[in-house]
Amino acid sequence: YIWRNMCPGSGIMKYEDIEGLTAREIKIKYSLPDEPYYITDVRVPSGTEIETGIVNALFGGDSGAQQYNLLGQEKAEWFYNKRKI
Repeated sequence: YIWRNMCPGSGIMKYEDIEGLTAREIKIKYSLPDEPYYITDVRVPSGTEIETGIVNALFGGDSGAQQYNLLGQEKAEWFYNKRKI
């Protein structure tokens, strides 16, 4: 999961899809409006509904990356191991 500010949100991605990427590369790959500052692990409970889809090219970024959305169900205790990118 990537943090764009100090608050976790609904959008998550697989670690292996961003491993080794810079903040700028993540911004471009996922068409984010801003570069992310932090990464954190997330433990999504079994049975949680997750929406998935393909990123559209927005904010000068690319399209085609797989994205996941927790649909507003996320809870702060699901997120751990926050660190700077």
